[in-house]
Amino acid sequence: MRSNRIIVPKAKRSEVLQQLHQGYCGGVKMKNRARNALYWPSMNKDIEQHTKHCELCQKYQKSKPKEPMIISEVPSLPWEMVSADILTHEGLDYQVIVDHYSFYWTLAPLVKMTTKHIVGGMFESFQHFGMPRVLRTDNGPQYTSYEFEQIMKVHDIQHVTSGPYYARGNSLAERAVQEAKKILRKHQFGTTEFYTELMELRTSPGSVELAAPSERLLGRRLRTLLPVHNAILAPKTIDPERVQKLITEERRKQRAYYDGQTRERPDFVEGQEIRVRDRSSKAWIKGTAHSVQQKLCSLVKVLEDQNE
Repeated sequence: MRSNRIIVPKAKRSEVLQQLHQGYCGGVKMKNRARNALYWPSMNKDIEQHTKHCELCQKYQKSKPKEPMIISEVPSLPWEMVSADILTHEGLDYQVIVDHYSFYWTLAPLVKMTTKHIVGGMFESFQHFGMPRVLRTDNGPQYTSYEFEQIMKVHDIQHVTSGPYYARGNSLAERAVQEAKKILRKHQFGTTEFYTELMELRTSPGSVELAAPSERLLGRRLRTLLPVHNAILAPKTIDPERVQKLITEERRKQRAYYDGQTRERPDFVEGQEIRVRDRSSKAWIKGTAHSVQQKLCSLVKVLEDQNE
């Protein structure tokens, strides 16, 4: 006995750990139960190892805490880096493309979710503003086909993908998607009301110091129903370095606020055994880190046999 606690011999520890783990309670609860009644050297460490190697506990553990925000670089020129994403509204699919420099976004309906129509929608925007140097998307199948990747290579566009289910990896596109849905809920796509509200959005400054999206992309304010002096509509030169500085500072403030509720996670390494959450079953399934970008694992090779 040790202070009214039973000293568990080495031969019995495995059995006792199984009993403590009845109900698949976590390591903290197991330790609390054990401290009141049991003792053996390295008891806490053995409990932690037991829960770590419990397949059911690992498979159905809680969601991971949010991780610190990763700030993507701010491009030095308009339309140099764009993001694309798909949204669905009332059964119809649309593709949104947003410029990282100006936050100016375009929306195009998709007749079919094929590479041909996806790329066609992109080049509808590219014909107006030119081809970007970098295209950011999520890891959806519509953006990861061999045909899509070849088209990007032929047109000298670097394609960068964000991790699966990690919206913040393509956060600017997510923001544009929400703005587009907000307008679509009020006005049907293609109507004068839809385009009028879109123009108003494009002429609205992001802050007191940051020029409107149309000014940053096109170098001028768009004429809308709001009466303005001709001098305001005149073309103007926007200093790219100032835009970069303002956007970077804004993102740093956002990160400082967001990171207060996050926890740092060790970096992934290619080939590392990991678990990824299945969004349908909510279970954490086994896999291997296949592609690591900006501390995130963007591609995971899932093991066929989840009992391995």
